[in-house]
Amino acid sequence: MNYEVELDDLLIQLLIKMYGVNNEEITYKIFLFRFLIECYEIYRKTNINNYELKSKIPDFLISELNLPLIEGNIYYKNERLLTYPDSKNSLANILDNWFFRYADTFALDNKGDVVLNLFLIEKEIKNIFYQAEKSINLKKAGQPLSRPLQKSLPRYRKSKLQDLSGTGGQDSGF
Repeated sequence: MNYEVELDDLLIQLLIKMYGVNNEEITYKIFLFRFLIECYEIYRKTNINNYELKSKIPDFLISELNLPLIEGNIYYKNERLLTYPDSKNSLANILDNWFFRYADTFALDNKGDVVLNLFLIEKEIKNIFYQAEKSINLKKAGQPLSRPLQKSLPRYRKSKLQDLSGTGGQDSGF
C-alpha cells in the first residue's frame, strides 16, 4: 500500500509540533534552513551539485524527527519507506512534494517584486552564512595573532587573574 499522502501530512505535522509554529510553509522554510546549515560544507562549495544536497535531505528528515530505524530501514504500518525516489512509500517523493508546494511558488520580496520562494530562501541562507562567517572570522592554523590582539591578551589575562583572586592586586603565586 502507498502511504505517501498520509505520511506527507503526518511528517509536516510532526515538524510543526517540533518547531512550535502553526504554518506549514514556515515550517518547511525552518526545516530547509536547518538542513542547509547542517550541510554547510556542501552548500558553500563553488561547484554545488544539487543532487549531492538532494540525496542527503531524506536522511536529515529522519534524524531531525528522530524516526526509528530498524536494521537501517524505516517502517510505517509494516511498509518499508525508501529514502530515494520510487513509485510508492518514498521520503524523497514526499520531500519533492513539499518543495513544489512551499518553495516552488511565488511570493513578494521586500521590494514588492514577484519572485520564487526558493529565491527568497536562498537569499536568506546566504545572508545567514555571510553573517556567521563574518562574526567568526576563522584564522588559518599557525597564522600569527594580529598585533592588537597580541597586545590585549596580557591585559586580559591579568584582569582575569585579579578577578579570580579577589585581591585586585598581584597573586601570591606569580
